[in-house]
Amino acid sequence: MFRRTFLVYDHFMATPAQATTTLEPEVARARRPKWLTLMLLGHLTHEEPIAVSTGTFIEALSRLGVGSHAVRSTLSRLVDSGMLRRHRRGRETFYSLTPHGSRILRAGNAQAWRRADAGWDGTWTVLAYSIPEERRAERLRLRSRLAWGGFGLLRSGLWVAPGSVDVEPLVEGLDVLAELRVFTGTPAGRSADDLIEEAYDLEEIAARYRRFLTRWAEGAGDLPDELCELLVLRSEWQLLVQADPRLPLDHLPRPWPATAAEDVFRARYAALEGPAIRIGQEIAGQLETPPG
Repeated sequence: MFRRTFLVYDHFMATPAQATTTLEPEVARARRPKWLTLMLLGHLTHEEPIAVSTGTFIEALSRLGVGSHAVRSTLSRLVDSGMLRRHRRGRETFYSLTPHGSRILRAGNAQAWRRADAGWDGTWTVLAYSIPEERRAERLRLRSRLAWGGFGLLRSGLWVAPGSVDVEPLVEGLDVLAELRVFTGTPAGRSADDLIEEAYDLEEIAARYRRFLTRWAEGAGDLPDELCELLVLRSEWQLLVQADPRLPLDHLPRPWPATAAEDVFRARYAALEGPAIRIGQEIAGQLETPPG
């Protein structure tokens, strides 16, 4: 049951941060109740048809300073967003993933464990759109999805990504397909290095990996146990790789810090996984199978 599965979670991240003013913004964001709730759910269920009790979430996340009210509110919002389904057994409430939630979980899992690809055939995907101002919220969600999918912005309404990208799953749930124009091919008169430099902020991407290395090279010292450390590690890593377009390594500055950061993540995760499983089992007790 307890295998390496976690979620990507882009357009459901509007929960205010906890009182973590001493932490870097990206670290505080990784410790928001929604992220931690989803990390814990992935850790306990591995996409299986299993429901987790409210008490389990409260007990586990209290170790990370999340209060019971925040946990209950987070679970309710995840139900409203279509990620979770609520089940009642007597006086107790359980939560399980919906099919939509499971799809997001699988996508996030694949993204987080995919190694940087050194090979590339030089093909680019070019995407253009024009969405009117009255649909601004939908336009912002589209931009978030494109950034998560590895696209970089060349200019307003024009995005590029290395390789051939299947855009339709990327924009699932958004009513924008009619406004998109997508092409694949190789550029004329522009080098890959020029396009990457124009469309992506390489220094910011590299700086985030360097900060991750600084925090995790010897493990986080402010967390009470291995389960908490694994959840925060995994949450930070998911946010990091979600913001990384995974560009071809041959066209990035050397040494590119993502390689060392990935090695640290995998080593820390391997060291924490066994103890975290035992703690999770002690907290969760017997997990329920949702009614059909």
